[in-house]
Amino acid sequence: FCLALGFAAFTLYGSFIPFVGMTEFGDTARLSNTFRWSFSRTDMAANFLLAFPTAFFAMGFFNSTNGSRFILAGMTVLLLCSGLSLASECGQLWIPNRVASWTDIVMQHFGALAGIATWKFFGRTVTDWFGQLVSYERSERRWSLLLELYVVGLIAYHLLPLDITLNVGEIGKKYLDGKITIIPFQNFNGASVDWLYLVRDIAIYIPLGAFFSIWLREGSAPRSFAKTICLGFVSACALEATQIVIRGRFADMGDVVIGMIGIAMGYGMTLALKRIPFQVGEGAGGWGALVIGMLCLLPCIFWFPYSVTYDKQEIMTSFKQFFAIPLSRLFLGNRPLGFVVICLRDVLCFVPLGLLWSQIVVLKNTSSQRRWAWTIFGLLGLALYALGLELGQTVIMTRVADITDSLLFFAGGCLGFWVAWQISVVKETDSHR
Repeated sequence: FCLALGFAAFTLYGSFIPFVGMTEFGDTARLSNTFRWSFSRTDMAANFLLAFPTAFFAMGFFNSTNGSRFILAGMTVLLLCSGLSLASECGQLWIPNRVASWTDIVMQHFGALAGIATWKFFGRTVTDWFGQLVSYERSERRWSLLLELYVVGLIAYHLLPLDITLNVGEIGKKYLDGKITIIPFQNFNGASVDWLYLVRDIAIYIPLGAFFSIWLREGSAPRSFAKTICLGFVSACALEATQIVIRGRFADMGDVVIGMIGIAMGYGMTLALKRIPFQVGEGAGGWGALVIGMLCLLPCIFWFPYSVTYDKQEIMTSFKQFFAIPLSRLFLGNRPLGFVVICLRDVLCFVPLGLLWSQIVVLKNTSSQRRWAWTIFGLLGLALYALGLELGQTVIMTRVADITDSLLFFAGGCLGFWVAWQISVVKETDSHR
């Protein structure tokens, strides 16, 4: 219910940005001129995806998948989603620079129907999966569940912004423009940005290597290196092949090679962690060093290429842009699904920082009061760091400072902290049995 309510609030929030209403509510000329049809594929996909999770999680509140109860629940959810769609679109009639569209309403209804149908076939599976994730048993299985979630996110990252084309002519043009390369590292020039992207791509595939090494292997030894590499190679090729039909993405065999390096590293890290006996709180100094390393690494990524400006006017303009309405780039931009990719990147970059900090907080023989104090201290520090990291971009000419990114950074850190906290508490409990 909370998830459905949250997505509904998110829909209304996005519909009413920038929250500046018309002064005359009886402006009939505006009513007749702005409620129209629009067939932008990007907007259609965005509105479909906007309603899908709301309907899906609302069906989870009724928790019925069969018989008359499912039909009644589906009709109720569809009616609620219809009211939400009409309210969000009609409200835009009095918001300057927003256009109410019949197409958005239709696509949101399609998204709601898809969410209801998906619950019918996969609702129980998702419920059981989430139940295993939040349970306090079988912590080893929880790692596998989290890696499954990461794989889903990785697939979504490669498919977004969903500007798919099956036109042979467009794909051929992509190849001629150098956006599809068969020879690995053909476009690698050795520049600093190339090395940055190489490290980023290796890091992206490390969890995939861990996933293939332990997936469906609960209670037994990890898969062999050869099997893990074979599975990783097939998956890396499949993920890269999706880039061929996405207009704004690059397909490069070099990414497959880089991915194999990351998968091998993930396999090695899995073996290393299996051999290290878990003792909560031990090695806190090592975890602290890793935290400091992450704190130093993130500015290198987000402030690249370090083109600092000293022009006061440019800095003040960038500073004012920093205080834009959160998520306004998502709802007012030309490529909202492309911005979703940026949101995923910002969240995932801070997840490791939260993971590492939780290992410092969960100290052996430490009282719960002190743990809460360290937790609050860490989260406040994380919020200030996220704010400072984004404010630092106000002096970088090629960067756009936005408070939205700070909020996403903080959300990613909190997510990583919660995940590692749950797993560490389970393991600590198991060690005392």
